[in-house]
Amino acid sequence: MAHLAESDFEALFAGRLEPARTRAAVKHLAGGCAACLGRLLAAIPPDMMMPPRAAADQGDAYDAAIDRAWRAARPLVPRWKEDCAQIERGLALIRAHPDGETGLTWGQRQSIRGWKHVEVLLALSFEARHRDPADMLQLAECAQEVADRLPPPAYGAAFLLDLRARAWAELGNARRVNERFSRANAALEQARSLFEQGTGDRMVEARIDEIEASLRKALRQLDAAHGLLDRVHRAWLDLGDRHLAGRALVLKGLTLIIGSEPAAAARFLRQAVDMLDAGRDPQLLAAAYHDLLWALVEAGRFAEAGRVLFKHDLRRAFADDPLSVLRLRWVETKLLAARGRCADAEGVFREVRAGFVDRGLEYVAAMVGMDLAAVLLRQEKKDEARDLAWEMHQAFRRSEVDPQAVLAVRTFEAACRMKVATAPMAERVGGFLGQLQRSPGLRFDAASMVAG
Repeated sequence: MAHLAESDFEALFAGRLEPARTRAAVKHLAGGCAACLGRLLAAIPPDMMMPPRAAADQGDAYDAAIDRAWRAARPLVPRWKEDCAQIERGLALIRAHPDGETGLTWGQRQSIRGWKHVEVLLALSFEARHRDPADMLQLAECAQEVADRLPPPAYGAAFLLDLRARAWAELGNARRVNERFSRANAALEQARSLFEQGTGDRMVEARIDEIEASLRKALRQLDAAHGLLDRVHRAWLDLGDRHLAGRALVLKGLTLIIGSEPAAAARFLRQAVDMLDAGRDPQLLAAAYHDLLWALVEAGRFAEAGRVLFKHDLRRAFADDPLSVLRLRWVETKLLAARGRCADAEGVFREVRAGFVDRGLEYVAAMVGMDLAAVLLRQEKKDEARDLAWEMHQAFRRSEVDPQAVLAVRTFEAACRMKVATAPMAERVGGFLGQLQRSPGLRFDAASMVAG
């Protein structure tokens, strides 16, 4: 049979594994698979010092086989526990020190050598994904390089293959975040090759699938992304991890937003926030609520969006992420505008737009600018709308922006100069810019701007 999953170990120890699967698992363990004997340690409850008996109807032969497997694995239990403790201590020290890992003493660095160093680097890389994508990539590259140089640890060669597969997968994810898409795809191909040689752990496979889905989403291969995310969701539910199943639904919601299906996205994101564990990843939960808020606004469900905004203190959750705070303020201000509070919305839209400009994000700034133009036109401030449109057009001309985006903004600027521009026109151009960002290749139709 294939290598055992962690859920098989847990069910075997608890006596919940179905008879046919139990027979196959016992036979596999009794055959002396070093990889599964090593991974067996992760499923041992802390208070379990002796192996449980197999179900009574399996007979003494199976009990004896489990006993033999236990005797092979038991000497590694103290080592496994100490290794895991050293990883957690190392991470805590690195997070607390202003110089990070370079601030550790020689002894502290020695305690997280080998495969433990890979785990530390992968954890730090994942934590940097929103804060510093370049740092995320550098840490993932280090993790992959260390993993590929390691000799097999005490837990077996297949254990190392799984670790290397994970390192390559996370490198692929970091490359995706940094928009190095072809190299991300190559890293994922290597990760799958290593996975196929390893233990067959469904958790590793689910993570690779999730990362590939994110890559397909970034490449606008949305059908492929949907299929992968459905598989990831099912896998984590089968493995009993609702939090990670919920994370797959967050990605599904984002993919639907990109596909201009905000109402469907909101349905998945509502399910996701009910499944996520705030204690495990508070940042993910906050991001899911932010995405839900965005989907509701895009779907025109302003009342529900207002309730989400009122109930969840998202600004506090994103306190250390200025860019996310800007995006949150943008959505909040869309709500103000939808409620007719144009004067209030105008001031905040100006601040948010300036914040994106300061960060060099002219495209996003133009999308905010179109929201600002709409509230200006609703207040009959046509000259200000004209000046804003000219400024955005000039910014696009200086930037390497899709020509269709330049055409859309130029057409709106012309309408402003002729004093025929309206708030709905601004909203339609802003909507086109958003669609073009998500789906490159669209063509701007000036008639649709006028007629809607």
